[in-house]
Amino acid sequence: MAIADPVIERVLGVYHSRGEGKDDHIVIFVVRTAASGVLARADLREIEQAGWFTLDDLPETTSPATRRRIAEYRQGSTGTGAW
Repeated sequence: MAIADPVIERVLGVYHSRGEGKDDHIVIFVVRTAASGVLARADLREIEQAGWFTLDDLPETTSPATRRRIAEYRQGSTGTGAW
């Protein structure tokens, strides 16, 4: 099964990262969907893990930057700046 009818709700933020010897810009989108089936990684080089989690029950391995983005989402804010 696949993810059904995803709809981009808004841009959460645009961020800049110089980690890992890179100079990247990261754009995070808020997407609404009726989830069903398995969530698969589209790019095995870029995405370490993919899965469905409630916001209050994230894996312990969730990165600090990802947790900051989730906090911005929960506050309804739009983020910018450093990743």
